[in-house]
Amino acid sequence: MISSETLIAGRVLFIGAHCDDIEIGCGGTAAKCTARGDTIAFAIATRGNNDAIRKTEAVKAAALLGLSERKKDLFFGSFLDGELNRKDTELRAWLKEVSKQFKPDTVFVHRNDDHTDHQAIYKIAIGVFQDKNVFLYYIPRPFTEAAHIPNYAEDISDVIRKKVAMCKCHASQPSDYISTDSVKTSGHYWYLRCYTRFLQRKDGYAEPFTIHAIRAALSGKTLPSSGSKAPALKYQLRLIRNADGTYEWGD
Repeated sequence: MISSETLIAGRVLFIGAHCDDIEIGCGGTAAKCTARGDTIAFAIATRGNNDAIRKTEAVKAAALLGLSERKKDLFFGSFLDGELNRKDTELRAWLKEVSKQFKPDTVFVHRNDDHTDHQAIYKIAIGVFQDKNVFLYYIPRPFTEAAHIPNYAEDISDVIRKKVAMCKCHASQPSDYISTDSVKTSGHYWYLRCYTRFLQRKDGYAEPFTIHAIRAALSGKTLPSSGSKAPALKYQLRLIRNADGTYEWGD
């Protein structure tokens, strides 16, 4: 079910629980969107337990894609690491405000993994953005957890250097997932797993996602708020539109 075309359409919002989550999980996709002219924004819920350093690093990384708080395409919450699962009301209010200001068509959020902050973002975001296209991104964890089985991927081979540069901005963090070797190794693994049948190159890189919901037109029509296109699917399975406007996979 991996497509050789992009399904990302319209204004694209990337949401992360922590300052480096977006870069690790979908930084290449964000860079790819920027390169082709899409309007994007980052929303980061926590500033870490060392506010100044973590936020400075996040600002620096976002700036590589031209994003800033001044331009209203970089948003920061005021939450502390590890407290998001106890802040449902406040987190929902913050995400609603981000949505009101940026007006996204497509949203990237954490998958429901074993990290409580990631779980909180997932739980609240899929409710706040229930009328948007929603993709769930993957972040490696330092221990065994539920396997990530993507049904969608983005080829980031042409922007891998940009992703590496963004990750390097988070110099205060352990190198496990942000070092050049880690970023490239992970990206190459997912490329081989997702794209080998489509694209014959040995040095490719990709980011894997799970499609949580597709609620915009998928027939190549222009979305109301953007000039971006959503191409027709080329999956072995196809999306079927139900009478109530929802979609499901079918033969």
